[in-house]
Amino acid sequence: MPACAQAAASLQDLPPVPYTLLAKLSTEEAVTGREWPALVKERVRYAGEAVAVVQGEDRYRAEDGAAEIAFQIDPLPAMVTPSTAADDQVRLFDGLSNVAFRGEAGEPVEESTWQEAAVVVEGRYRQQLLMPTPMECRTILAVPEGDRLTVWSGHQMPHRLRRELAALLGFRRRPR
Repeated sequence: MPACAQAAASLQDLPPVPYTLLAKLSTEEAVTGREWPALVKERVRYAGEAVAVVQGEDRYRAEDGAAEIAFQIDPLPAMVTPSTAADDQVRLFDGLSNVAFRGEAGEPVEESTWQEAAVVVEGRYRQQLLMPTPMECRTILAVPEGDRLTVWSGHQMPHRLRRELAALLGFRRRPR
């Protein structure tokens, strides 16, 4: 069993990432049927996907535990452009297309416009790859204290993180 599968198996009660969150990033149709576990089970699909959780009595023990984590990821063929990802030669999810969202902007142009135009210019345009790779670490520290949970995280949207963590853990907001 791969090391990441062992980590996920030892924490079976972790809920998966909710579809409602994923549907905000794409469409419900696109994310339905795709498994988004809190920890990788068998296959790492993208950079930054969580493979382990470290728990410690204090910071030093947690750091020692993190230093013990080692795993190897067998490489998959790279899909570095939308067209190579869309050809589905390497599928991220078995039996499902790699295309998670397809959209168009603007109004369709009537065929007569193309026929009557003095000049039609066609082109193919590439946009550079933008990778959401923040400078801060992808780490989180959570300390339960009675009925309170204090969370530290290098995160660009702290209020969204708070709201989604509360929903995921079943916490209700207390009146101040």
